Amino acid sequence: MFSFYESHGYTIQKVLTTKECDCINQYVELNDRNAYYEKDSKEKFGYKFGEKELPIDIKNNSTIKDFATEVLGNFEISVVKSYYKSALMSRDIEYHQEYHYNAHHPTNDNWKDYIQVFIALEDHSLINSCLKLIPNSHVQGLLPYTDIVNSNLEHKRAVEYTTLKRMALKNGIFNCLLKKGEAVFFNHLIIHGSQNNNSLSTRKALVLTLYKDNLKLNKEKLNDFETRRKLFTIKELQLKIDELNNDLLNLSTKD
Repeated sequence: MFSFYESHGYTIQKVLTTKECDCINQYVELNDRNAYYEKDSKEKFGYKFGEKELPIDIKNNSTIKDFATEVLGNFEISVVKSYYKSALMSRDIEYHQEYHYNAHHPTNDNWKDYIQVFIALEDHSLINSCLKLIPNSHVQGLLPYTDIVNSNLEHKRAVEYTTLKRMALKNGIFNCLLKKGEAVFFNHLIIHGSQNNNSLSTRKALVLTLYKDNLKLNKEKLNDFETRRKLFTIKELQLKIDELNNDLLNLSTKD
């Protein structure tokens, strides 16, 4: 497991029982406090769990704990979120590297201090838009990116197109066809993303970010980064508003 992860940047293991998956899914269905919803819909597409809110003890899960300890040593969990690709309407996720969003130490020096864990809470297939990743893409380091505003009106950093195409042609694209309870562990330089879900099936997942426990959150850097992301989004939306206003003006002046 560890040697494959070191070589290819990811590995897949069974981590949760069916009962544990059902417990998480039921909790999300019954609770609204930290839920995310699809636009103009009551369909949940995600849930951010507060500290100790997750209904199972994920940090002491034996598979996760053993692997994380081998890779990181003592570790903590900074992000616990569920992401549900809603049937018929869920949007795509651009190909990206997770490390671009780490605000602890946003450099190219400590990407090995993190592990992303993506757990299937139901079966994932090509039909319901499984996670896709590019194996071995971490060996190229932190790649060029393009700042974008996605369909959910959020700032994201997509891998620059020519780089992405080169990496995909060289290494191929791996479809994470996970069974319920299986997880893909991947490092923070692996390129990954997923397509929109226009099927009748949901695609439920739990996502964890693990990191070495000696990392100290730099709140000043984090706040600066998040401020710049929001300002970028506002700027891009304003450009679009200006463009639409110009179109309206042109329409109103036509004979």
